Amino acid sequence: MKTKIKEKINEKNKEAKIFDSLISNIEKKFPNLIIDSKEEFLEFYGREILNNPHSGQFFYGWFFSIFTLKDGKGMVCLIQECLELNKEEKLLLNNVQNGIPGYFRILKIEDKNFYLEDLLTKKDYLVKTRDLEHKLIPGKIVEVCLVKNLKGDYFFFGGLRTGDKTRLIELNLAGYSRDLNVDEMVEREILIMKNMDEEMLIDYLEEVLDFNDDEIGGYFDLSEKEREEMIREHIIMLMGCETGEENGEGLWENKTKINGVWVDDKTGEGKE
Repeated sequence: MKTKIKEKINEKNKEAKIFDSLISNIEKKFPNLIIDSKEEFLEFYGREILNNPHSGQFFYGWFFSIFTLKDGKGMVCLIQECLELNKEEKLLLNNVQNGIPGYFRILKIEDKNFYLEDLLTKKDYLVKTRDLEHKLIPGKIVEVCLVKNLKGDYFFFGGLRTGDKTRLIELNLAGYSRDLNVDEMVEREILIMKNMDEEMLIDYLEEVLDFNDDEIGGYFDLSEKEREEMIREHIIMLMGCETGEENGEGLWENKTKINGVWVDDKTGEGKE
């Protein structure tokens, strides 16, 4: 397994060689740590990642940015503490720590230069790449971490992921800066449930949207439009519970929430 992962690592550029050297040096000090890290990496991504020609890049990103020891120490911190680093190694590790993860929209592509927009911050970035096997086109959204190389140019660090969940990503990110309206919430829930199997969907309807058994049973007999309306009703109901209002009509505006139950301050009547 160790050999397979190493074979996948791209050693064509200087940064890749440095990452590989750092992993080899830390492996000499903590051989069991590296064994565990590779097992956890395969558990994280699934063993099919070994069939991906970019699995080495994914391992770099996971090892240096995600993998931690049981005391919470990350690999960059461990390497900085335990190894004698040269100037380039220190610079590259610092750049990894300052990397920019996120969802980015491709604005335009000129040769091997990618112009990206961070979907959350709306900041633009220029990424200079080597050859990519991904078929990327302007308008496509990618999930990736941007890290500066030794020359100060951004590159795609730790592998690049694409998908067909563009609208769901946009809705989720929009929720950080403003309240989604009911139509957007309904759209988001439908997108989330779209690829669930029946068992997962039943759990989701019950635990997230507060469907009872009868409603769950009837849900599968409804048309797509009827399902959408049912989801809308539950979202409105849940919004009312969160704000202490019923159907947005202000019936619970004089209220106190006690142990998850809204209690009317005047009548003492409660509503979950």
